[in-house]
Amino acid sequence: MSIWMEDQSSKKQWFKDGMVKDDYVSTANAIPDASAADYVECFRDTLDSDLVDSSDAMRKLYALKGGALRLELAVTIRVLRSTPMNVSRADLMPVCSASEE
Repeated sequence: MSIWMEDQSSKKQWFKDGMVKDDYVSTANAIPDASAADYVECFRDTLDSDLVDSSDAMRKLYALKGGALRLELAVTIRVLRSTPMNVSRADLMPVCSASEE
């Protein structure tokens, strides 16, 4: 899995590539029997959600050293009567444009 983000005003970009399931799933946030494709769909839904109207999805960006960003996604998964919050994080590295090199 990979994640690519762009700031629409500054055009700065960040990228994380080659992520395997162990990079974003731990015993604390695993969804039983979910495949990597299931997680990708869940992450896409979280990124596409209208956060104003949703208490089930959350996304945050944190600035890291060297211009990197940490993307944190959290989504509430309803399983029977349990509603655990699944939180995943990815550290995105800045992408240098030709004008920055």
